[in-house]
This record gives sequence, C-alpha cells and structure tokens, in this order.
Amino acid sequence: MNADGSQPTQITDVDFGIYQLQFSPDGQTIYFKTSVGGVGCLMRVSINGGETVLVSDAVVHQWAISPDGKKLAYSSLDPDTQKVVARICPIDEDRTGKVLDIEPETHL
Repeated sequence: MNADGSQPTQITDVDFGIYQLQFSPDGQTIYFKTSVGGVGCLMRVSINGGETVLVSDAVVHQWAISPDGKKLAYSSLDPDTQKVVARICPIDEDRTGKVLDIEPETHL
C-alpha cells in the first residue's frame, strides 16, 4: 500500500495468521511467521506477490535477518538436547550453519 494507506495490495494467500513481519534489507521481500497447526513457521514472499516460501524447517521462536540479507538467526528447540538454542544459517543456500548454546529470551 502507499504510505497514506491507500491502494492496499494482497501479496500472499496464506490461510493462517501472519505475525512478526520484517522486510529484507533491500525492501524487496517480506519475512513473517505463521502458525501452521500450532507450529511457528518462518516464511517469505516478494513484495510483488507470488509464491510463499518456507524459510526454516524448524519451529522458530525468535528470529532476525542479517543486515546484508544473506543469513538468518533464529532460536528453536534442539530435538537432541531438548534445549532452546540459537542457530545462524544462510537463507538461500544449504541451511546448515552454526548452533550457539544460548537461549534468547526476547530478541536476537
């Protein structure tokens, strides 16, 4: 929509509630969380609309996009240790990355 709220345009048809919206640093992509069956998923869609893409295959709690738009930091439950950990991984490549043994309470 325009800055004054006129001309709103629907860009996704996700059937679930959308929350925690964040623009990519270049302003061309919107990242958001949605709850699918009670599971918090992180997704993205172009500001021009199109296909909605699942960004993380883990249940995401807190999250942030790096300033260059290339990496994702998020907290999730580690299935092996049953502890919440923070992960840092590339957004568009192989999603393996670093695991930090910290538990973010509010923000990354």
